[in-house]
Amino acid sequence: MPIPCHIDFSVFLADGTAYGNVAGTMELPFVPRVGENISFLFPDNGVMPLVVPEFSGIQRVNNVTYNLSELSAQVLLSLEDVTLATRAQAQDLFHFFYKGYGLCGYEYEL
Repeated sequence: MPIPCHIDFSVFLADGTAYGNVAGTMELPFVPRVGENISFLFPDNGVMPLVVPEFSGIQRVNNVTYNLSELSAQVLLSLEDVTLATRAQAQDLFHFFYKGYGLCGYEYEL
């Protein structure tokens, strides 16, 4: 039975600017543990892999939080930050995660 997991990670630019974050809910076959990796290399829906030197497509799980409230029983997964060279690459990353996995990119007001 798939487990709904809320995914969240921050996106920075190489100059240290906090650009935004990617977040949303996915159903996973199991809950990964802290230190394990999640592959975002090849979406199942035919979206082509993202080719950006700074993004390997593998994200490490930094924190797992179990939310046991009756209203929203789900798992919260905080993934490692991604640092990219340019704003254009960050926009490409947002587009890739939205089209490939249904996760939304939220750009901070700079």
